[in-house]
Amino acid sequence: NHPAVMRLPALVAGVLLIPTVFEATRRLYSPASGLYAAALVAVSVPLAEYAVSARGYSFIALFFALLVILAHDLKTRSSWRSWAAYGLVAALGLYTVPIMVYPLGAVSLWLLASIWLENTGSTRWTITRDMMIALTLAALRTLTLYVPIILSNGVGALVDNPFVQPLSAAEFRATIT
Repeated sequence: NHPAVMRLPALVAGVLLIPTVFEATRRLYSPASGLYAAALVAVSVPLAEYAVSARGYSFIALFFALLVILAHDLKTRSSWRSWAAYGLVAALGLYTVPIMVYPLGAVSLWLLASIWLENTGSTRWTITRDMMIALTLAALRTLTLYVPIILSNGVGALVDNPFVQPLSAAEFRATIT
């Protein structure tokens, strides 16, 4: 129960983010682009802070990069193993920090648009079906992971953060102007 031990997984995820971003960028663009992206990740102050804060954000970045790699592969070659990996990474991300829904949504919408633009006929529908199954199973896995917390502490432990309160419309407008 020491702070260094509690922060170690976030640090490991932050370090793993460097080669994962390299691989994602290499697949999407080129090896040179991958090297530049990995170098930027390696010297990024916010990402370094995430990697030592133990709040889960370095995991979210890592899971996002892994989803990009998997989505790129699924665009060209749909397989049940890749869809299972996509769903597992999604579930782990959603369990780590629920805001993973945003990067998951972005990658999933990009993948869906790619599927519909690059395929025709029954192939389009088959891959879309496989994607929906993978995302449904990811949601069920995430819910399963949250069940012990819900049973022992109630749903409030997940949704009632006393430090996060909604602003009135007037307060919101004042903060963005």
